[in-house]
Amino acid sequence: MLIDVINSPGSKAALSGKFDVIVIDVLRASATIITALKNGASGVIPAGSVREAAALRKNFPKGKVLLGGERKGRKVRGFDLGNSPFEYTKKKVEGRVLILATSNGTKAVGRFKARHNVYIGTFRNLSSLAEYLLKRKRNIVIACSGRQGARSLEDTVCAGMFVSRYLKSRPAFLSPGAADALMLYASYRGKTARLASDSPHAVYLKSLGFDRDIPYCLKTDCDGIIPRYDRRSGLITAVPEPDVKK
Repeated sequence: MLIDVINSPGSKAALSGKFDVIVIDVLRASATIITALKNGASGVIPAGSVREAAALRKNFPKGKVLLGGERKGRKVRGFDLGNSPFEYTKKKVEGRVLILATSNGTKAVGRFKARHNVYIGTFRNLSSLAEYLLKRKRNIVIACSGRQGARSLEDTVCAGMFVSRYLKSRPAFLSPGAADALMLYASYRGKTARLASDSPHAVYLKSLGFDRDIPYCLKTDCDGIIPRYDRRSGLITAVPEPDVKK
């Protein structure tokens, strides 16, 4: 097995051919998608732009779909929801399809969704995701969503944590990007709460008033949901429970 980590959206994967992809957007798309699915959303459609999201909405009956997303951290004007996981309550999302357009995370899904199996990862579901992918025995590319085209500290640390968890159960060859992510994670082992002050994006979100989103997104191994993009339906849905246990 080989694991590669792409630290920014513009980087190329070291692997070719077919491989599993983990898209990580710690602050905050990954946690938002997990929360929405946990609260009963029928699925999440990742949109690459605000315009695409608005166009996709026209394909659904009124009341069956919600638009969610942000630009520069703030809810898009005219959208139903922003990108705070706390907005995606059971009352709002249960039984509905969500169209989500974020600045970084949903764009990263769009980069890989046509050819690869794409999963959504973050600190909250890391162990469940590692256990599931260990059983698949495929090469893995971890795509860090980054921020505005650059590396995001929290995404790379999370990628390094995944590599660490994976290596505890199975040896793997690491690309230079994966080895660097593992080394960065080593400096945060047991101290991921420090990212609340070390991450420039976390500091920025706090300035917008999203203080409680940060510890929520940095909490580790509290969700067993594994979101996966389905090319047939075009939806991100949770891997069925029996599949997770296999």
